[in-house]
Amino acid sequence: IHTLGQRDKTRRAFSDLLKIPFLSSDDDYQASVDKEDKHANLVLEATRDDRLRQFERKRRRFAEHVIVTAAKIVGNNSDGDFVGASGLEIQKAIAYLREDNFPKAISTLKEFEKAEAKLASAAATNLSFLYFLEKDLNNAHKYADLALKTDKFNPASLTNKGNCCYAQEDYDKARYYYEEALNIDAGSVEALHNLILTLMKSKQYQRVKDLLHKYSIIQPTNAQVCCLMAEVLQRTNDVEHAKSWYLQALSTHRMDGHLHQRIGEVIDLQGDKSDAIQYYFDAFRHNPCDIKTLEWLASYYIETQYPEKAVEFCAQAALVKPGEIKWHLMVASCYRRTGDYTAALEKYKWIHQHFPDDTDCIQFLVKISTDLGLPEREMYENELKKVNKMKEIQLQRKTSADKSSNIIKGRKISQVENDGSHSKHNDNRQLSGHKRTPIDLVHTEGVFSQQEPVTVPSFADNFTQDMTDGRPRTAIRKQEANKSVFDENDDAAELLPD
Repeated sequence: IHTLGQRDKTRRAFSDLLKIPFLSSDDDYQASVDKEDKHANLVLEATRDDRLRQFERKRRRFAEHVIVTAAKIVGNNSDGDFVGASGLEIQKAIAYLREDNFPKAISTLKEFEKAEAKLASAAATNLSFLYFLEKDLNNAHKYADLALKTDKFNPASLTNKGNCCYAQEDYDKARYYYEEALNIDAGSVEALHNLILTLMKSKQYQRVKDLLHKYSIIQPTNAQVCCLMAEVLQRTNDVEHAKSWYLQALSTHRMDGHLHQRIGEVIDLQGDKSDAIQYYFDAFRHNPCDIKTLEWLASYYIETQYPEKAVEFCAQAALVKPGEIKWHLMVASCYRRTGDYTAALEKYKWIHQHFPDDTDCIQFLVKISTDLGLPEREMYENELKKVNKMKEIQLQRKTSADKSSNIIKGRKISQVENDGSHSKHNDNRQLSGHKRTPIDLVHTEGVFSQQEPVTVPSFADNFTQDMTDGRPRTAIRKQEANKSVFDENDDAAELLPD
């Protein structure tokens, strides 16, 4: 085809050649094998240089030679289409990005900084997006500005600039850039979604509802739209409609434990715990590590006087949050309320071993030892006295240190005031002995003639989660706290969630 001079057919044949499945390399085999799987590693070592592997290498080298030769032929007949070649380099950088190879993607895109306007804008837009993902807001701002300087009507660049402002909590500027992106491209889903999040930060709920209706028309099957609408309705105390939107999202994502938990939370706000518990059970079944679900189920069974069922969820929460002592104390308390004092005593001993400074645990050890007539009672009483005395000493030291720091601060302030009064007195004395000269307001450099720009600190460490989360979080909480069913000497009464 190349000899006949048919360039279109040559390119089409080259495209068909690239569609042929490529043989996997040795690196692909090694990457697919788990390093901890000894049997798979032994098989890999045994077949590393056998005849079949040698045949695969030979076929791969031949395929690479054919593709490179065909690419050279197509390149020589491209009539100097450098724009198309540059577009191919852009696609190469995007391929690196999909493989999470950020350094190569950045180095490839930086080559376009001095290229033509359209290509430079595309490269700067992708670089801004990459630096934003790496939470480098300074470079993200830099390349977003460069992209806008090259092409100010690029909606992707405007969206990137808005994202940088959103990450720095400058919501007014972020809203401006998102609105500009939507004015240029009304179908920009990214700008629309981020504008909704920005308006929610500003609590402009009515406008958020209008934009969400538009969003639902563009993407009617997107569960995020339903969740955002439900969250807005929940914030405006329209619980019934919020429930319907959550159910609509659940119809397409039935295995999402977070959605089950949200629906159970809304139903609990309506006061129907018997219906809410079913959704919380489904949430626990799909996501057994969600601490909010475990917290609600444990408090529900404690409230309904079923500690033998509550202990299961308290123990699961203790596995999820092993560093929080309250879950371990609740497990021991549930054992004690069910009458299993042996298990309760062992659990309290375990807690005391891992949290030796907790006075509540020692108090319950003293109480159980007294009830069971154990000889360890005196030992725990002495330990309780030592811990209380140690805490009193620490509190006294902290109080004295605070008083000392306040005294030092007061002395410094008084010294500064005295120095200021003396300097003012001396200045007045010097001014009285000299003739006043008129001030040249034009050539005087002061506050109003500041030449250096004001630097703004970086907010890269305060990068918001709203831009990366797959689904927004609900900020509303329960209005009614679960009532305690323990007596005043019980520890779990203070550990129930608000």
